Amino acid sequence: MLAKSDLKIPFIAVAVLSLIALLPMPYGYYTLLRICVSICGGLTAYIDFNAGRKGVWVWLCIAVAIVFNPIVPVHLAREIWSVLNILVAGLFSFMAYMVFKKG
Repeated sequence: MLAKSDLKIPFIAVAVLSLIALLPMPYGYYTLLRICVSICGGLTAYIDFNAGRKGVWVWLCIAVAIVFNPIVPVHLAREIWSVLNILVAGLFSFMAYMVFKKG
């Protein structure tokens, strides 16, 4: 069974990918970012929900997974995506920190 502690590296990877997205990149990069963020957010929400944690973090991860989903893309201005990328980098960095802190 997958545990949140198994997502240490994906949390860090998504945070770094989100910060790299602030640079001008080819469109394919943003598609890759959407896939990575939505999978990581969805998995985190799933793991927390199944563990009985149904608080704000679960809903925040679900919201991130929906906004970044590559299947039905949300179209926003570049400036808004930049803010979202910074927020997502912060969110996943914090989650990585919490997982490392627990041991």
